[in-house]
Amino acid sequence: MAYQLTEENNLLPEHNVARYCGPRKIINGTLAYDVFLLRIGEGFLSTNWLEYFHPSDRQFQVVAVRNALESKGFRVNRNGGFAILNVGTAVQRVYRDCNLLLNFRPLGQASDPSHTGIFGYSVDDTDVAESLANLVQEIQPAV
Repeated sequence: MAYQLTEENNLLPEHNVARYCGPRKIINGTLAYDVFLLRIGEGFLSTNWLEYFHPSDRQFQVVAVRNALESKGFRVNRNGGFAILNVGTAVQRVYRDCNLLLNFRPLGQASDPSHTGIFGYSVDDTDVAESLANLVQEIQPAV
């Protein structure tokens, strides 16, 4: 199955999202899979759309995401990081491995216009969280 942009206003497959990870979730450069677990009562996993801020400058994107999170009162730890995930790769791999179709939807708010959500899995889908963690392309320093 090829990933297609749908009427649900999903992010394009070539785009990327960042997920903030606290310092205890990054061990020797390896990401703990539970960073991508949903919490009970959540219908989606919060991320930030990098290309919202700039089409390709990763440093600019990360600084802009950090600023957006901090403007909402979110504390970004200097020893934390941002896990970078490609939308198309994630959708295709999770569909192939877990038989679930993820949706990456923009949820922009005034204080955080790059806010996005990963929809399509539940709190019990630990295999999806593990797959997403394994697909992280890079971990950028939070500060």
